[in-house]
Amino acid sequence: ALVGDTSADVTLTPRPDALGLVSDVEMTACNVTLRVTDLSFSGGLSATILDMLSGVIRPRVEATVAPQICEFAAEILGDLDIAGRLANVTAMISPYLGPSV
Repeated sequence: ALVGDTSADVTLTPRPDALGLVSDVEMTACNVTLRVTDLSFSGGLSATILDMLSGVIRPRVEATVAPQICEFAAEILGDLDIAGRLANVTAMISPYLGPSV
């Protein structure tokens, strides 16, 4: 498959802690636009038939793969342990913050 004109819009929303500091980040929106520009098959008669149907198959591939990209992005975001990293930063700077924060 050849993919072109692909875009992703992702919204990351910070979650503040009791001090108002960001304690975590949540992916609150993800929209992927995926355009498969060419889809070709190999392997005999069945490949020839699938090539003839590629115009019908192509939108299904796009619709199936695009949400999986968002799921993968959410998984990567979780693997980054942003909450843990932000907790470390908060622990380092909180002694220097006044009570108004």
